[in-house]
Order: sequence, then C-alpha cells, then structure tokens
Amino acid sequence: DYDDPYPTDSTNTPVPGITLQGVIASDEIWSGLVVLIDTVSVDAGAHLTIVPGTYVRLPGGSSIQIGGTATIEGTASQPIYFDNKDAQPWTSLVFSNSTSNSLIRYAHISGGDTCVTIDHASPVIESSVITGCARVAIENSQYSSAILRNNQLSGNQSAITIQDASPRIENNLIINNAGTGVALSGYEGTPQLRYNTLDYNSGAGIEFAPDYNGAAELEANLITRNGIGWSGGESALSAYNNVWGNGADYLNGAPEDLSLSGDPYYLDPMPITGDRHLAIDSPATTAGPNGDELGAYGNGGAPASALYSPDFNTTPTLSGVVTSHERWSGDIELSDAVSVEWPGRLVIDPGTVIRMPAGAYLHIGGGGLLEAVGTADAPITFEASGETAWGGLAFTSQGANSLIRYAHISGGDTCVT
Repeated sequence: DYDDPYPTDSTNTPVPGITLQGVIASDEIWSGLVVLIDTVSVDAGAHLTIVPGTYVRLPGGSSIQIGGTATIEGTASQPIYFDNKDAQPWTSLVFSNSTSNSLIRYAHISGGDTCVTIDHASPVIESSVITGCARVAIENSQYSSAILRNNQLSGNQSAITIQDASPRIENNLIINNAGTGVALSGYEGTPQLRYNTLDYNSGAGIEFAPDYNGAAELEANLITRNGIGWSGGESALSAYNNVWGNGADYLNGAPEDLSLSGDPYYLDPMPITGDRHLAIDSPATTAGPNGDELGAYGNGGAPASALYSPDFNTTPTLSGVVTSHERWSGDIELSDAVSVEWPGRLVIDPGTVIRMPAGAYLHIGGGGLLEAVGTADAPITFEASGETAWGGLAFTSQGANSLIRYAHISGGDTCVT
C-alpha cells in the first residue's frame, strides 16, 4: 500500500547521532531508513524529530517510548512510515507522562500490537493512516487527552480504545476493522467524538463497557453497517448521529438518537474499495447541528484516505489462508479449501469464475472480509471443478459485513453457510 524505496531486507549501519536502541537523552533527528535494534526511549527533556520521508522499522517486541516530546511530521507526498522489521509485531509507539507538545502528522503506522499508546499524555495525531495493528490502533488511557483528527484507521483488530481518558476524536474514517470501532470503559473522562465515519467494522461501531461511567459526547457521526451500531452507554450525550444498517443498530441500553436513521448514500458503498464521501443527494449532507454534513468529511474534515490505497496481490491463494489483500479475476481453480482471515481482504472482480474442488470451502472468518460484487452482465460464478460437490461459502461471526452481489453459486453441498 506504499512504494517502499528500501528492500525489505535492508539494514542500516549505525549513524552517529541516531540511537537504534536504548535512551535518547538529548535532542535527536531521524531521517532516511532507520532500522531499530531494540526499544528506544526518549527521556523527559529530550526531543525527537523525524523528518518527512523517513522509514522506521521496529523489531518484534520493541517499542518507541516517548517520555519527552516528539515531532513526527511528514507531508502528503512524503509521509513517515513505521512498520515491521521482521514477522513479529512490534509493541507500540508510546506517549507517556505529559508529552503535551508531541505531534504525529502525515504518518503511516502499521504492524504493531498496539500501534499507539497514550498514557497521561496529550499528543496530536492527525492526517495519518494506522492499519494492520494486531490488537488496537490507538489506546487512550489514564487521564490522557489526545487530539485525534483527520485519520484513517482501517484493517486493525480494533481501532480506538478509551479508558478513563478524554480524547477529542474528530473527522476520522474508522472502517473495516475486525473488532470494535471505538470502545469506551472506566469511570472518568469526557471523550468527544464528532464528525467521524464508523463503517463496516465487524464488531460494534461504538461500544461502552457495562460499568462505563464517564461523560462521553457523540455528535454528527455516521455509524453504519457495523456488526452492532451502538452498544451500551445510556449516560452518553448524543445528538445528530446517523445510526443505520448495522446488524443491530442499538443494543444494551444505548441512547437511541432519533435525529436521523437512513442510508447515508456513500459515493461508493463497497466495503473494501468504497468511497465514504457522501453523494450529492444524501440526506446526511444537511443533517448536522449547523445544517452541515455528517461524518468524516463534515465540518471541514479531510481524513487521510489519499495516503492509503491497499496494494492488492493479484496472484490468488489456491489453498490455505489469505492474510493479505488479494484481488481475484478471470478463471480460478482452487486446489483445496481457502480461508480469508484478518488482516486478509479479498476482492473478486465481475465476471470471475471460481471452481472449487470436492468438499472444499471458501471460508470468511477470523476478521477477514470478502467483497464479491459482479454486475448483471458479468456475474461472479462459484461452481464445482468436477462432478463432486464442493463444500460451500462459509461465513462466521468474525467474517461479518462481507458482501456478495450479482453472483451465481452452484454445485456446493451447502452453497452458503
């Protein structure tokens, strides 16, 4: 999903002035390719600057812990990248202990366990993409008060957690995550969620823990096509939200917001390849508190969707597990069962013919997602490769929100489960 100028096996020779493990005790600037050896900690009083176009690779289990301050500022054309050095998730980019002047802008962060942790801190994170995080994209805890705006959080296990924290979360695209969009817990905090689009998350769009006792405010959000729209949180203040098209719109005492409940008419409603701008005739374009647009593009929002365009592998997995983005087209004959699991995403183009061997299933689960959308003139075909029935298409709860349209499915034992 980005043009990496450095081969994946690149290493860098330690450069004077760049700390690759241990403690940064004075101001430091990173640029180019920075391949860490182990955890790096920025001491209180020290400042880390990362310049546009820098690639930071972290080994499994390592983290960058910012107890001082950091300016991680790329540009739209030269974002800063954080990703894996090896096959294991790195731990986290941690802001702690009052790093109130820290900034992440125009960054692409992927491959961590909890990609960003905010604890007793208030950084600004904006115009960035966070994807492929094994547990959660951004964790807000312990009296933190971050500003999170104009980001895209996509393809993570879960997107945002809030515990006893007061983040301001505005104009974010929170889409296609395997678990929850935003999960809130604890007894304190005044989080504000305004003008966000929470769409096609397999868990809940918004989920409050049963014992939540904070004072959350939710306004002008689009909460659509999630496994559950809004769960719990009857004490939350809610206005001008559009909760629509979810497996269940409201659950567990959620405060039903009757401002609007209808199709927002996304410009392209596809789950994986879609465009969450609103069509010109959408009722949500004037449903906000000031007669303005709901969702991530309302109130002047400009989420960082242009920074993220999934790189689809066009060589199909013929047996086993799909764990990356794949796009299938033409005639495809599988050799055995195929399972699509997180972070796997499978797009099947119109006119594709998929032939399945005897007894084999195409299983969508484990947080995987399928977008199989044909046309009336070019439907997608699923059929047996021989005379014996194949197993069928199987969807589990962890494969929620997949979409099949204009398809011809035949020759299976149980064609769809």
